[in-house]
Amino acid sequence: SKVGVFPYSGRQLGLQGEDADKIFQVLRPPEELSDPECVASFRLVPWIDEHVMLGPEAQKLTPNAVPAEQKGVQGVIGEEVFFRDGVLFANIKAFSSTLASLIEAGKRELSAGYRCIYDWTAGIWNGQNFDVVQRKIRGNHLALVREGRMGPDVAVMDRLTFSFDATEATNMAGETTEGTGNADMSLSEITAAIKQIMPAI
Repeated sequence: SKVGVFPYSGRQLGLQGEDADKIFQVLRPPEELSDPECVASFRLVPWIDEHVMLGPEAQKLTPNAVPAEQKGVQGVIGEEVFFRDGVLFANIKAFSSTLASLIEAGKRELSAGYRCIYDWTAGIWNGQNFDVVQRKIRGNHLALVREGRMGPDVAVMDRLTFSFDATEATNMAGETTEGTGNADMSLSEITAAIKQIMPAI
């Protein structure tokens, strides 16, 4: 995540009626994103494909929240979370080959899922007008997305490490189901096939 002023719809801010479709400029200030409690809250949170709030606490507060096991956790933010030059950085690790394949196919932007308090105090920050300020930011998950609010600056970088379960590792080592007569492919077989044709694409 990073510091700045970003557009949010009123609906994303919990507003209803006519205000739900209005666009509000939201400030994420450096003192909130660099706060030690904020930084610590993003350590070891789940990494998932697309957003949904996770866990029992979120389920109490958000109607659409789900248990983590229902969504399926595909990776994790590590413990190296730190704030520098207006950006919150972290090491990340993918557990699933599905997530690995999405990243290899170009889906690389990241978007933090968190809870916060909206302070409806308008002002100007670095020459930009804002309507509301995010306070007490606390991490819930990290989502892989096609287009994140923070843009391509907040994305999977080259140091990502992948780990695969035994079935996927076996298939990657060269096992094939050719000649089985079954037209259906498993997810791991599809993943392996995509990896083989990626250089040509």
